[in-house]
Amino acid sequence: MVFLFIFIILLRIQSFVTAQCTINASIAQSQLGATICLCNQGFYGTDASQSTGSCTQCPFGSSTATPSNQSGGNTSSNVDVSVCNICQINYYMASSAVSNSPNSLSAVCTICPSGTGNNGVSQVGDQSQCNLCLANYYMTSSAVQPDNSAIPAVQGVAAQCSPCPSGTGNIGPILTVGDISQCNQCLNNYYMVAQAVQLSINNQAQAAQCMACPTGSGNIQKPSIVGDVSQCNICLANYQMTAIAQPATEMTPASAAQCQACPGNSYSLLSVSPGYDCQCYDQNAIPLSSTQTSCVCKNGFSGNVATSLGSTGCKKCDSGQFSTAGSACVACTAGSSINLDQGSCSCNDNSTGTTQWSPNTNICQCQAGYYGNAAAAAPNTTGSCTLCPTNTSSKAGSALIASQCTSIYATKSILIKFSIISILIVILN
Repeated sequence: MVFLFIFIILLRIQSFVTAQCTINASIAQSQLGATICLCNQGFYGTDASQSTGSCTQCPFGSSTATPSNQSGGNTSSNVDVSVCNICQINYYMASSAVSNSPNSLSAVCTICPSGTGNNGVSQVGDQSQCNLCLANYYMTSSAVQPDNSAIPAVQGVAAQCSPCPSGTGNIGPILTVGDISQCNQCLNNYYMVAQAVQLSINNQAQAAQCMACPTGSGNIQKPSIVGDVSQCNICLANYQMTAIAQPATEMTPASAAQCQACPGNSYSLLSVSPGYDCQCYDQNAIPLSSTQTSCVCKNGFSGNVATSLGSTGCKKCDSGQFSTAGSACVACTAGSSINLDQGSCSCNDNSTGTTQWSPNTNICQCQAGYYGNAAAAAPNTTGSCTLCPTNTSSKAGSALIASQCTSIYATKSILIKFSIISILIVILN
């Protein structure tokens, strides 16, 4: 007996592991406990397994009962379109399903008039099956049932539902006749300045009074009580929060959350607290921060940042090349090596007499007054540049050997002669 129990358990585990269903189908358990595939509600088929099955969607507006592989269920050997015998929510049934293979028909379901609905129907009827108002509508008259015995005959009529004023709404569904005061809360991204007023001897019915939140701000919970602009306490997508909402005090007026639009080519989800929530579309862009306020490519990447989510315009430079802010990739000059972030290079020899590497020049050479070849230096080299001999000098990078350093006296003589000539030209003119 124990072995039989273990065998059944293992069989169930194995069937669960190996069961694979076709599209629009799900794993379920049969009455015997085996794992099977059934078409989802609103679909039907004779076989829902992945290898041989298929599930067909019911015609527009119609659906099926709860998935089942029993006779008359939506996944059975003799199933046809007549199993689509109920209407989806907010549809009424104009004609019932007909089971007469191969001429079977589904239920004919028609969408309810605007603003009206129901919880789904399983019997033929008319618009009077649309007997409630959807959220954000109020009911001015209830549905009228048909009466063919009346003279003249009374046709079925759906509930009469009117849309709430801009910015106002309700939870819904509305099941009873009322008036505009059924619009008793504000929609998302509005705040409430006055509550709804019910009709009475002294008062005319009024909807809640709702004001739009300032640009970029909003709320998650729909306001249902009177408040102020501080009900706008989040920042919407593509904005980031710089300050939280503040209710009014004796000293200061109320304020909404302060929301700043994300920079170009970036986005954010809802923000509920201050911070840098905007992210560049391009994953190879520098992260945004208080000091980085625009989207540009990271060091070592060239190009323009992506202009849509899920794409990239920043392309990584090849090994040994540098780039900053998306500029073209450039190979490090002779005598230098690439730094880790590929945003710059460093001259291999940084000892006395050598120049510091600059992205503006991309040159490794000896300073003025020195001779040598810093461009030939290997990593961690020192002493590539030597001070020119006494009374000689050189321009930066011009002298590779000592003899190329020029006399400082010859230089001074040339300057004196040039100055004299310049003075004579001025006098003669």
